[in-house]
Amino acid sequence: MKAPVFLLALLIYVSAVGYGFVSPQPMLQNDDSELALLMRAMYNDSETIRKAILEKRLPEDFREKFKAIHTATPTDADVRDENFAPFSNGFLLALERIYQNDGDQVQNFNTVVLSCIACHQKYCPGPINKIKKLYIVN
Repeated sequence: MKAPVFLLALLIYVSAVGYGFVSPQPMLQNDDSELALLMRAMYNDSETIRKAILEKRLPEDFREKFKAIHTATPTDADVRDENFAPFSNGFLLALERIYQNDGDQVQNFNTVVLSCIACHQKYCPGPINKIKKLYIVN
């Protein structure tokens, strides 16, 4: 009984899109800022780092790529206030500890995640729940 209802709803949606009554929302907008795009890439790269740490190996080095956080244009120019540089520097310093293989790598990675959350609490809280999923729980 559920399948016919789903198929009917799907047919109505596809018809509405086809006739222009509904326009599907794109996953990425053309007007995304450099910083927004960088943040999405940083999240994906952080998943790669997380996986490497769980496998007890040194992750691919993303430090140069992540330094673009200092120059990437934000969606809102007001983001680059006096607090942004300390947040971004704290993130990069935490990241550096991972590549120095200094101490507990799980703790080092979780410090990176915490630095992301701290910044997002101030500037853009939307992705915080997603970022929290990067935590490695011992």
